Amino acid sequence: MAFRFFIPAIVWGLVILMAISMPPGNIPKSGIFSIPHFDKLVHFVLFAVFGLLFSFGFFKQSKQGIFHLRFVVFTILAGVIYGSLTEVLQHFYFAGRDGNIIDVLFNLFGTVFGVLLFSFILRIRPGFLK
Repeated sequence: MAFRFFIPAIVWGLVILMAISMPPGNIPKSGIFSIPHFDKLVHFVLFAVFGLLFSFGFFKQSKQGIFHLRFVVFTILAGVIYGSLTEVLQHFYFAGRDGNIIDVLFNLFGTVFGVLLFSFILRIRPGFLK
């Protein structure tokens, strides 16, 4: 497996880890952050980018330049595992943070959206990513 193609997804995974470990006191309480359930949108967007970058990694490491169904499954599985892990870390290890199953679902929805967006980009612009 060509590890280098997954570096953007791994770096983004670290960005996610930094974001979810941020103490609640460091997050503004006004403006866009005061929108009810704004954190769910943040989870969705963070994991949509994760799904997109992970899909890109699988696509680029494929010798045929094809986005196989197994890549979709692996990407979604990676999103579920990492999304669940981040919630466990929030619940048990990050002070002032709490993990919950709804956040895991939004992590999953974001990952699936990222995979679908990648697939859509491949269909409308097949040569764009080669």
